Order: sequence, then structure tokens, then C-alpha cells
Amino acid sequence: MIEPLPNLQALTASIEAAVEQLFYAYLGTRLDWVECRVIEEMDFVIRIERPVSATENYLFQQQQDTLALEMGLAINQALKNRLFVLLCDRFGLAVADISFLQSAQLQKLDLLVLLDGASAAKSVKSAQRRKP
Repeated sequence: MIEPLPNLQALTASIEAAVEQLFYAYLGTRLDWVECRVIEEMDFVIRIERPVSATENYLFQQQQDTLALEMGLAINQALKNRLFVLLCDRFGLAVADISFLQSAQLQKLDLLVLLDGASAAKSVKSAQRRKP
């Protein structure tokens, strides 16, 4: 049996780096957390935790929590579309779902991305064929 783990690790690392770059390009700040994990037979989950923007932070300080959360969701929605394009175009992955998660801390807004395992398997096999 051929062990695709090194290519799989390279793919997850590439996805994490690309997601980090995408968020940095649009928000001008690093993510608090980005992790791409493989679950069951090549299904991927990407968990993204981003810091609040300066505007969101200001609204929280002014006790405008609802408005700050709405702004955070709007930012996530805008980035959700760019994330979808990145994963489909650059990595050839089919995105099954991108969900917004609100943690117990108001000042954390997370995204959870589920990727279709069949497209991930194709991407790994394609990478294996390109290696000499």
C-alpha cells in the first residue's frame, strides 16, 4: 500500500499558508489560528479563528456588541466568498460548506470549512504524479 501522508501533509500545509495569506491580504492582520485537518477518508476540515478588526474592537469598547458582531459577520461573509474561490481555483477542492462559529468569547469569530474528500483525493494524486 502506498502511503500518501507526506503529500497529504504538504497539501494541508499549503492550504493553511494560502488561507493565512488571503486573510492577511484583506484584513492586514494575522489569523489567531488556522488548522487544516483530514478526517475520515480524505474529508478535510479547516478551522479559522481571526482576531477582531480595529472597528469591531472599537464597537465592543463602546458597548455596541450587536453591531460589532454584525460587522464581524459581514467581514466573514466577504472573506467566505474569497475563501471559496481560493480553495476551488488554486487547490481544485470542492467546498461542501463554510459555516460561521461564534465562540463563547464575543471577540472571536471563527469559520469552519468542510471540503469534499473526493476532490481532495484527486488533488493529492495529482501532486503525486507531478513529483519526479
